[in-house]
This record gives sequence, C-alpha cells and structure tokens, in this order.
Amino acid sequence: MPTKAHPVAPKDMSSTSATKSSLPQTEPAKMAFSPHKKRMLPDKSVAKARKLFANFSLSKFARDSLPPSHVPAGKGPETVNAAQRKNISRKIAALKGTDATNPNPGMTLALPEGKIKNFLPSYNEKAGTLDLGDVLQLMTQKMKGTQFFTNGNPTLNRMALQSQVDQIINSVKQGAKK
Repeated sequence: MPTKAHPVAPKDMSSTSATKSSLPQTEPAKMAFSPHKKRMLPDKSVAKARKLFANFSLSKFARDSLPPSHVPAGKGPETVNAAQRKNISRKIAALKGTDATNPNPGMTLALPEGKIKNFLPSYNEKAGTLDLGDVLQLMTQKMKGTQFFTNGNPTLNRMALQSQVDQIINSVKQGAKK
C-alpha cells in the first residue's frame, strides 16, 4: 500500500505512458530537528585552554629552536645556497677535528671467495685494485629493495670500530709476548 513518504511506482514502468508526470507527486519528508542550545563553557576550562594554546604553532619546530639547516619560507635561492654552504662548512669542520686512524674509509663488499673473479673481472689481487664500473654494475644487478643501512656518522663509526680492533690486536700481541 503506497504511503505519502514512499510512493510506489506504477506496475508497468517499461511502457511509454508511465512518465514522470504520471507518477504521484510527494512532499519532501519533514524532519523533526531541534538545534542544540548554545551553552557557555566554564571559565576554568576556557582559561586552561588559553594557557595550553598560548604558544601553539602549526610549525614542526618549537619557537626559537630552528635547526641550523632551516631556511625561512619566501627566501630566494641565494639564501638557500648560503645556508647549504654554511652547513657543509660546519660538517667539514666537525670532521677535521676527528682523528682518522683509517685514512681511506670506504664501502665493504661481502663476496664469496671463489666467485670474486666472476663478479669483478677487473679485480687485480696483487695490486688490490678493480674497476669502479665493475663494482657499480655488480651493485645494480644485486640490489633488491633496501640494501644499505646507516647508523650515525659513518666516519666516526668506522674510527670507533678500528680503535676496538686495534685494542684487540694489541692485547693479543701483549699476551703472546708474555
């Protein structure tokens, strides 16, 4: 049985006689809506919120604690270049103050002993050299996803590790002399 809110269409909708004008007209459903009354917030809550949000900012940096690499928005490329030069100089100065026990830090490749010549055909065992192109080609062939991980400053990490190795070697030598 048709109701006023939900009319039922005529039985034969495929015929051309059932047009929009022949469908029963309905009024839009009336909703009972009563808006919430505005209520006043307690003064104590408002004061607490104001205190908490007094120093609020959408910036990811706290006020007056911008990192040294931060360049304010709207500055030109010369400002960015100056900031980059300053950061690079600061990093180089920090590395100059360290005692590098290993003058030639680099990347270590772990390869099976019998397969080195297959993977790196330019490897010269006597001279201890190989062609950089071979290394890059090998790396691009074997990389799958995330292969390289870093933890801290690689130079300082290598120096700390080298220092530990030197201590172990010295202790072994001292034990052999006794």
